[in-house]
Amino acid sequence: MEIVQRVAAALPDVKILAVEPHAARLPSCLDELGNVLLTSTEDAIGGADVIALLVDHSRFRAIRKTQLEGKVIHDTRGMWE
Repeated sequence: MEIVQRVAAALPDVKILAVEPHAARLPSCLDELGNVLLTSTEDAIGGADVIALLVDHSRFRAIRKTQLEGKVIHDTRGMWE
């Protein structure tokens, strides 16, 4: 959450699509920034130019490498290597 908060604050004109399978809404610290949106995995992959994998939820293991083609990937968990 801290990384998303820092990126969103540093890039206020960039829309950040956050995926958190275990959350129904954004924490207030992210929601108040105005440029972070909680979305589904599919919508985030479809709408993002850059994808940063910050947590290793099992749902993210189901993402195929073909879905990530043409995207800039920052995989901090080593799931898509």
